[in-house]
Order: sequence, then C-alpha cells, then structure tokens
Amino acid sequence: MIAYQLGNRVSGNQFRWYDRSGKELGILGEPLIEFQPCISPDGRKLAVGMADGGYSRLWVYDLALGDRKQITFSKYDYGSPIWSPDGTHIFFSGKREHYSIYRVDSRGAEPEEPILDTGTDTWPLDVSSDGRFLAYGEGVGIGRSHSRIWVYPLNSKGKPFRLLQGEAVEGAADFSPDGRWVAYTSNESGRDEVYVVPFAAPQSSGKTEYVLSKGKWQISNSGGHAPKWNQNKKELFYLAQDNTIMAVALSIRGSTFAFDTGRALFRANPSFYSLAYDVAPYGRRFIINTAPQEKTAPITIVENWLSDFSK
Repeated sequence: MIAYQLGNRVSGNQFRWYDRSGKELGILGEPLIEFQPCISPDGRKLAVGMADGGYSRLWVYDLALGDRKQITFSKYDYGSPIWSPDGTHIFFSGKREHYSIYRVDSRGAEPEEPILDTGTDTWPLDVSSDGRFLAYGEGVGIGRSHSRIWVYPLNSKGKPFRLLQGEAVEGAADFSPDGRWVAYTSNESGRDEVYVVPFAAPQSSGKTEYVLSKGKWQISNSGGHAPKWNQNKKELFYLAQDNTIMAVALSIRGSTFAFDTGRALFRANPSFYSLAYDVAPYGRRFIINTAPQEKTAPITIVENWLSDFSK
C-alpha cells in the first residue's frame, strides 16, 4: 500500500497582528522566510530580516501601505535590525569575518556605516531613548551561544562595558522608555528568566564613568524571555516558556521599582525563528512571526501497487 498527497508544501512564515486578547487583526505580506521583526518608534514601519539565496537582507515595511523596500544590498549576511530613537537609522548585525554592528539610513538612501567591531560576533539589542547608549550582545555565531550583554557609548565613542557581571548566558536587553532601567534575559537560575536592573551613567571630574546602580528584580518565575517595555513605562511584556505573552504592571517612582505578578494575555505560537514578536507603541497590538496556514489536499491510497509493474 502507498499513500501520497499532491501539491507543494507551505514554506516560510507569516507576520500576523493581534490585539491584547489574542484576536487576529490582520496579516502583513505573503509567506516568506522573514525574521526578527522590529517596529519603528512611531509605529509606522517595520524592519525585518529576509532570507535571500542563503543570505539575509534587511527590508522595511510601510505599515500603512503594506508595501516594503530593501535597505541593504551587498553580498553579506544581515540581521537583528534595531531602530534609532528618531526612526532615521537602523542598527544591525552584518557578517564579514564575523558579525559586527553597522548602521544604515532607514530609507536605504546611504551606504551602511560601521559602528562597532570587537573582533568577535556582536549584534545590537536596543538603543536608549536619548540615543546615547547601544546595548548589544556578544557571543559566538548566529546561535548567540555564551552571549553577554554589553553597552557602547554612541556619542562619546567610549570604551564598551559589561552591563552585568558573572558567567550566566544573557540576552534580549531592552532599555526602559526613560533610559533608567534595563530588562534582560539570563539563565543564572538554570533557565531563562526575565530581570530588570537600574541603569545610570554619571559624569565626574571631566571623565565619563559608567556606573550601574544597585538592585535587581526577577520579573518572571516559571521561565521567560524577550522582554519589551510599554512606552508608557507602566508595563513590561515578555514571552513565557510556553510562548504566552505576559503583561507585568509596573510602579516606578524615582529609584523605587515595584511590579505585580505577570498576567497572561494570549498564547503567541510564534514560528521557530528567534526574536519572533514585537509590540506596537503603548502595547495596543502585537506583531508575531507565525507559521503560515497549511493547505489541505486529499490523500490518495494505492493498494497492490506492485501489480502495475507486472503489466
């Protein structure tokens, strides 16, 4: 007996919009191999990586019109797009000998500009709202193994410094809207959890000295990753271990940080690509990189198929 099914398999993935209840609001583009969606600060555009013949290029969607344009064109591999606070540029990771950090005009109107090359693989994570600091990951290869979070002073082009200490694998750093806090992921407990630490960069005696304030708060308790701040600074989102989008209410007054137990919004079911979701301004809707809907086709069963070869 033989069973077979005619037709082409569905490939790629699909960007879908959801509201806070998990209701699907719409689909962006057609099924393609796209990844790492990043919404612009004004919520009008979306930067993504798109696979192209074994390499990836960066594209920008106009969310009002639904069309997209390519903004990187050379033969190298690109990924991890992150917007500048004013939306005019995009930071990204590009591979020559290794992955380094570059910047390009978000319109694709200028050549890409090298920003940081540490001699090992690095990728941008976030830029502070005042444009002064770039949080980035440093690790090994596209899988980002053994990654650590670093901070690079963009304006002064000073020496990069570790955000945290220790040997845990860290990732997904996200500055708060006022730049005073950083949410991140760490496996220091034995699995990925979401934490928040204060961040400060005072200046003294004519020299720039970057100092981390004391304190650390564990936001998730049963596994969590990919934290993202609401622009109103009153809420923090993250993906739970089962890919449920969690919302955590925050209360921040000066140096006092308090938070409630996370509340489940909906199950995201993202595709297998990393960094598979982003939050629109003020947390009203989410874009999620999902698997496209499979097409159904009848299954044909052939019995005694060997008899056809004896004729």
